[in-house]
Amino acid sequence: MMATETKEFNPDRYNLPSKIVTTTFGLKPKQDHQVFEATETARINDAHSAMYITKTQIGEDGRQKYALFDFGMDAKARNLIRWLQMHDGDLGDIEWWGLTHAHEDHVKGLRVFDEGTPVHVSEHDSHVLLGELPSEGWIPGMKDKIFKRHNAHIEGLDLIIIDDGYIENIGTLAIQALASHGHTSGHMSYLLGPGNNGKYDYVAGDSVDVRKSGKIKNAARPFSEDRRVSHQSIIDLGNFMIANGINLDNILTAHSGESDYPALIEYLMKHQGHIKV
Repeated sequence: MMATETKEFNPDRYNLPSKIVTTTFGLKPKQDHQVFEATETARINDAHSAMYITKTQIGEDGRQKYALFDFGMDAKARNLIRWLQMHDGDLGDIEWWGLTHAHEDHVKGLRVFDEGTPVHVSEHDSHVLLGELPSEGWIPGMKDKIFKRHNAHIEGLDLIIIDDGYIENIGTLAIQALASHGHTSGHMSYLLGPGNNGKYDYVAGDSVDVRKSGKIKNAARPFSEDRRVSHQSIIDLGNFMIANGINLDNILTAHSGESDYPALIEYLMKHQGHIKV
């Protein structure tokens, strides 16, 4: 699914092996704009990660409105704007904004939105966006650079603090925020639905990764703050889905495509009761 390349790193600077294999982020062109039918959620690929956009309702102006999850690394949000134009829309048709976590590749596209845009974010990661805490989980030496960029481009936004279990209904779309900490201390994911046939989609951000086989694995190293916590978050997610009888269709990630409910339960059954990172 994703090409790989080998890059040289200075092990003294990064405390890593002299060679590590890194993925070429972003999905294949044929997967751009893929739509997941359960909740009519579309993937919009950025140069580095994916955003997800979901229909909410028809506005008073007669135009389709949307919820947007994450914002990509392109400060001009060109792929997002292009997608909206393809659907006879523009940035003004987005009425709900949700951030999974405060890493540069998920927040830079916020620059295109007007002052006062209400962005839903966890309390911890809101402090990163405000420049009050450093970015987490990145290779040492990158944090100061990313931290300064965060502080520069979110000024003027209205940060709406959400916690685990936060629920909001916008038109026909129900959004529930679920804590999925580990990749960052405040990482949040979003459960969407029920949609068509009573099914749900789960916008996972970077809280899980997906293998080429479609199986779920823990959040990516070395970009995660605490992979023991992210591992437990995946187990908690599986238990939540079972306890609440959630008819989950897709698990949508920012970098590695999508997985599904059977893969989540397989991870749960394999790892529940012990920690493996």
